Amino acid sequence: MTTGQTISTDNHYGGVVQDENLVSQLIAANKTWKAYGESLPRAGYVGGNRDPYVKKHFPMAYFTNVRDDDKQRMNLVPYDQFVQDLKSGTLPDFSMVIPDQDYDAHDGTLQEADNWLRQCVGPLLDDPGFQQNGVLIITLD
Repeated sequence: MTTGQTISTDNHYGGVVQDENLVSQLIAANKTWKAYGESLPRAGYVGGNRDPYVKKHFPMAYFTNVRDDDKQRMNLVPYDQFVQDLKSGTLPDFSMVIPDQDYDAHDGTLQEADNWLRQCVGPLLDDPGFQQNGVLIITLD
C-alpha cells in the first residue's frame, strides 16, 4: 500500500525499498509526514525487531529515501510523539500510526487491539482540526 506494488511476500524480508513510495510523493507535494510506531525504540530507528516492535509492520523504515536522509529518518517516531503532536496541534499533513505486536491483534487479544485503537482514535476524532480537515483510514488483516 505504501509503494503501489508488492515488494516482497517474505515475512522476513531484510532488504530496502528504492522504488517510488508514499514518502516520495509526500516530499514532492511539499507535505509533512510522520510514522508513529508503538514500541519503536527511538526516533529515527531503522533497525530490526525489538519486541514487541516489529519492523515488517513499519514500511517507511525500509525506504532508502527515508533511511538515507537524516531529516526524513527523524520522521520515524515512537507512538508517544503522536499523543504530544495531537495535543499541541502539530500533527503533520500525513500520519501513519502503527501498533506493536501487543496491540495488532496478532499476539494480543482482539479486545486489547480494540482498546488500543479506541485510545488512539478517540482523541483524534475529538480534535477540532481533525474534524475540519482530517481523513482516517484504518487497515487490518
